[in-house]
Amino acid sequence: MNSYYNNGYYIPQPINKPNIGFATVNGIEDAKNFILAPNQTYWLKDNLSNNIFEKKADAQGYYTIEVYSLVKQNKESEFVKHSELDVLQKQINELAELIKGGNQQ
Repeated sequence: MNSYYNNGYYIPQPINKPNIGFATVNGIEDAKNFILAPNQTYWLKDNLSNNIFEKKADAQGYYTIEVYSLVKQNKESEFVKHSELDVLQKQINELAELIKGGNQQ
């Protein structure tokens, strides 16, 4: 017998809701009042500031809120330049040669 049918009637299967969601709020009070289902997490972007609230609900529905601040990063500081990698690779090779030389004595 097909598990989707019971005595000829279709039994709908529960839809798995995602445990993580995204929404916008207006301040911390809006974030506190945002309703979550048990075992759910939402990232709430504050329209009034550069903050994001991470609101998590446990199995009993009790929630915690953590606040994060969005800061724009300078693109130059994000990436390592190839010339810097080349210098590091050269230093690693020199150290490896020193170690090899020390082990042969």
